[in-house]
Amino acid sequence: MPLSGTEIRYNVAVEIKTLKTLLIINPNSGTLRKRRMIPRLTALLEDHFPALEILYTQKGGDASEFARKALLKGVELILCAGGDGTINEVAARIYGTSAILGIIPTGTGNGLAREIGLHLNPMKAIRQLIAGKPLPVYPARVNDHKFLLVSGAGVDAFIASLTDRGFPRLKKMTGFFSYLIVGLFYGWKYPFHPINAQIDGGDTLCYGLLVLNAGARVGPLTLAPPLSLKDPQLAVFVFKRKGFLFVVLFFLAFLFRLHLKLSFCPFMVCEEITARGDRPVPVQYDGETGDSLPVSWKKSDKPVYLIYPA
Repeated sequence: MPLSGTEIRYNVAVEIKTLKTLLIINPNSGTLRKRRMIPRLTALLEDHFPALEILYTQKGGDASEFARKALLKGVELILCAGGDGTINEVAARIYGTSAILGIIPTGTGNGLAREIGLHLNPMKAIRQLIAGKPLPVYPARVNDHKFLLVSGAGVDAFIASLTDRGFPRLKKMTGFFSYLIVGLFYGWKYPFHPINAQIDGGDTLCYGLLVLNAGARVGPLTLAPPLSLKDPQLAVFVFKRKGFLFVVLFFLAFLFRLHLKLSFCPFMVCEEITARGDRPVPVQYDGETGDSLPVSWKKSDKPVYLIYPA
């Protein structure tokens, strides 16, 4: 369904309820408490969407395939109950179409829900979405992948991969805090190989890149306050000093809202970034482990229509 060129607008909840709707659920996402809520949330949604179709993922890529087939059948609204990885699959598939995405935060990190101010309790989030309004947001690109919040090359990707592969139970139990725990105990093991980066054509040598497509809210704090999902733009933190000590210093500065002023990790708003390395450097996008360097990050030129909470 190509965009007509006119921004989609829904001003009342009744209009959203009349759309042809698919609910995609990742039953393995998130903590045990949230997984036990799935029967209740499906019952609540069926009360509001009488013709609701429900599909459950079993493996990576299922959400993308479900969304592809839904577009062919004329589905207008896709609700996604899962983590940021499942949501990204759906968002990438409906990118540039008039289909609308609504998210139900049943994952561990729920970064996108935090970003748009959606309640992290799935039942309360559903009520917010039913009264919400679709607005255009702009995913960024890293190679052939799309992401909505944060991508990076270096220690953040190393920690994300180690958490997923080595500590899945910890992630299920503690959610977002699992990354902090694993980072604290194992981040110092990352070798910090040099990265040759080009940021809007300018060359720089660094040991890590943290690329943002949105503000990236963490509780009351925001990593990149100048950015918004509603604007197609990028920003990057460039880690110019080698070693885990400087990662810890960056985190401490972030806690005190001083991270935008660090000389060893400058913050830049930009349009395009490319990065290469002589040694393997891991890359992540919204917590999912992606390709190793070389990669390029670019702004998006087409929107995804995402329901913001009322």
